[in-house]
Amino acid sequence: MSGMVFTAVLAVFALIVAGGLLRRRGVIDPAAEGTLLRLLVGFLTPCLIVDTVLGNPALADPSNALLAPAIGLASIVVGIVAGLAVARVARLARVEGNTFAYATALYNYGFIPIPLALALFGKPTVGVLMVFNIGVEAGLWLFAGLMLSGEPALRGLRRAVNPPLVTLVVVLLLNAFAPGIVPGFVRKASAISGAAAVPVALLLSGAVLADQVRGFFRLRGGRVIVLSCLLRLGLLPILFLWAARELPLATELKRVLVLQAAMPAAVFPVVLARLHDASPETALRVLVATTLAGLATIPLWLRFGLWWTGV
Repeated sequence: MSGMVFTAVLAVFALIVAGGLLRRRGVIDPAAEGTLLRLLVGFLTPCLIVDTVLGNPALADPSNALLAPAIGLASIVVGIVAGLAVARVARLARVEGNTFAYATALYNYGFIPIPLALALFGKPTVGVLMVFNIGVEAGLWLFAGLMLSGEPALRGLRRAVNPPLVTLVVVLLLNAFAPGIVPGFVRKASAISGAAAVPVALLLSGAVLADQVRGFFRLRGGRVIVLSCLLRLGLLPILFLWAARELPLATELKRVLVLQAAMPAAVFPVVLARLHDASPETALRVLVATTLAGLATIPLWLRFGLWWTGV
């Protein structure tokens, strides 16, 4: 299993690096990035959801279908509380501290763990990961305005309604009430199209990170860099793995927690910090520092987590 873990992680980061190189060469320019993002969110990701969630036997387990989103949201709440505590101890200014807590709590919940889940566990676990991410997505939007600009939480939550979420809800309803209604050719087309979602997303992530890395090395703020790595890649993984080991959860959901425990910070908080006039420099430090450090820590946490939880 350890060899599979390292191979899967290296494959993921190879595509991210390829995306960065394609950005530098002008293949993925800003105009192409926008088109690819709309294709990814509006079509490829919904197809991936249909392929991995529709008829997924793991989602017949109530602990996967019902507990997964709740645990996903709880993971964000715990991360924000821990981030605010660290920010207070470190005496970060309010805006910087709130941005630090938000950016550190939000981990890369999508297109790094998805290919790892496919490589290590297969589609049943990917389907549970998709349902788990309902809660993470809710946390992303629920706390965005609240943490970054003080706007009402429910106003931000409305922005969580998007094609992947709508597709996921529809497919879960089909699983419950009409599992055989979708024709075979539609499922096959979804499988073919969904397979493209992961490489497109990783290439886009690399393109975005290539832009951010240049700005990262012009920034100061070593304290935020160190604290974000200690929290996102140190303390929070232990809490995730403790939950996977001790809580009475289905195997697939335990595997999702092991995967998410190892993840670096997400990209989107940098964008949201800019939109809300918070501290995008802080979010950028958290993103780039944890992603670069994640090259070393992701395989280590995955190996340890799989061994310690026994999944």
